[in-house]
Amino acid sequence: MPKNEDWLPSARSAQLEKAKNWNAILAVKGTVWGVPAADVTELLTLTTVAQELPDQAMSA
Repeated sequence: MPKNEDWLPSARSAQLEKAKNWNAILAVKGTVWGVPAADVTELLTLTTVAQELPDQAMSA
């Protein structure tokens, strides 16, 4: 298996897509994997804020 250290996309839109994907995965698997519910909620909150702030800044 090749060692690739570029696991995080450089484009902001791709980073948000990755975060949204993890939110969906953790909603289903988080409990089974032992991920604390508070951590799942925090990622969801941070993802939502990251999506909303640029829109708010552009409309100000």
